[in-house]
Amino acid sequence: MKHFVVITAACLVLTLAFRAADEKGVQVLKQLGVSGEDAKDYVWLDFSHTIFSYPRTEQILALARGDRPAIVRQVVEFAKTYTQGEEFRKRYQTFREEKKPEPPEPPKSMTELRNEQKEQLQKSLKEIDDNLKNATPEQKKQYQPVMDGLRESIKSLDDPNNPMYSRDVEKGYQQAYESQLETFRKDSLEWAKEWTADPKPMLARALDKFLEISADVDFSASIVKNENGIATFANSDYESKPSEWKLCYRAGKETVEAARAAAKEWLKELKPAK
Repeated sequence: MKHFVVITAACLVLTLAFRAADEKGVQVLKQLGVSGEDAKDYVWLDFSHTIFSYPRTEQILALARGDRPAIVRQVVEFAKTYTQGEEFRKRYQTFREEKKPEPPEPPKSMTELRNEQKEQLQKSLKEIDDNLKNATPEQKKQYQPVMDGLRESIKSLDDPNNPMYSRDVEKGYQQAYESQLETFRKDSLEWAKEWTADPKPMLARALDKFLEISADVDFSASIVKNENGIATFANSDYESKPSEWKLCYRAGKETVEAARAAAKEWLKELKPAK
């Protein structure tokens, strides 16, 4: 039976990221059948969203297991170069700003709300009045209750005792605003902590996730076919494992070990010594 879903080192490598900035990098990409721009997009997606995503090319799927560890080591070096470059940093800064919390709009005063509502009602009244200038008496009669209702609403806006624009209502708006403002402050602190000006913490999170998920992969797990002829793990508990765990299993022990070693070394560079 053909080996169950062959996933190459490049799959894991592209989870870590890479770049075709020099001739060596260009050659690796050609070997994998991946364009430089596509590689960058996969790199960005994997790091920014902390997911495992990769292009599926014939070259990648056909790459021999024995060749994968070497590819891992090469491509991780390209990853470092790319993520340290200006292009990646600009992309990160744009992404970071998009995640920045927006402050709430201050509430309008009761006077402003009254005036806005009155202006809208007057506009509606004028539009109906203009449309009825050439209308038949019957049409004017039909619309008369609508116009009377608009005039009554406008009149109520001028009533200083209108409960919809009372001090209690205004106080409620202000309290809601202050609550939103407090949430904004908290979110801003979290944003500043998680999305620092330097992309290193984001890179570290992705690498940490890879190390966590790949830590307990059972590479000796057996595969069987169920009653429908679909390949599954003999140990049913493994079927509930994350897709990333299964990807590591399919990539093979040597590939994952090479990727884990590279990830650990990279993390040492990203995280300051304690």
